[in-house]
Amino acid sequence: MRQYGPWRFLVLLVALLLLLVVQPLVQGFTSHRPVFEALHSLVLIAAILSLSAGRWPSKAALILGVPALLGRWLAYMLASHGDDAVVLTDHLVEIIFLGFVATTILRTILTQGRISTDSIFGAICAYLILGMAWGSLYAVVEVMQPGSFQATGELAAALQAAETRGPTLVYYSFVTLTTMGYGDITPVAPAARTLAWLEAMTGQFYIAVLVAALVGIRVSRGPTNRGPDTQS
Repeated sequence: MRQYGPWRFLVLLVALLLLLVVQPLVQGFTSHRPVFEALHSLVLIAAILSLSAGRWPSKAALILGVPALLGRWLAYMLASHGDDAVVLTDHLVEIIFLGFVATTILRTILTQGRISTDSIFGAICAYLILGMAWGSLYAVVEVMQPGSFQATGELAAALQAAETRGPTLVYYSFVTLTTMGYGDITPVAPAARTLAWLEAMTGQFYIAVLVAALVGIRVSRGPTNRGPDTQS
């Protein structure tokens, strides 16, 4: 763990990129769900390990992360039965866990008093995790109130199928978080619209506040040591 600790956020970032970037590019959103679930589980495990530096964060990560991991596979195995209660429980537990992970990572970065390469990786991880958590929020809304989102083309069918709804709403989440707004998926229910503008605002504030905080940490450390040739 001593060797893993300094690069724990890099490992988490690699897992996130495999899930959110590599997997969709190679296989698409509407197929190979076992691969998606396996990579999703890898992200959850990496997230648990990323909080292993402190005693209470590591315990909290296990308490929240293990149920999220088990619930993920339980929902996958029972997907064909159409049990909305299991799906909702899985998403709610995952939202709590991902929110805790993102908050703890940001707290770690902003309180450690220095900026390292792994701190930058951690900031990126927290941003991506927020997008995943919001995707789960959208899934909860869609399960509780079907038709909360309207889509065009193949995405409309993807939203209706339980096995593809989650990945599709994760895609919509990142489109909203980055305020790109393609328009291929549109929130129509009041709860969906409210979550959408809250996420867009969160994405903008995240970048602005985090950059300001990192600059503040950098400035508070004072100027870097200058070499002999630059000293008077």
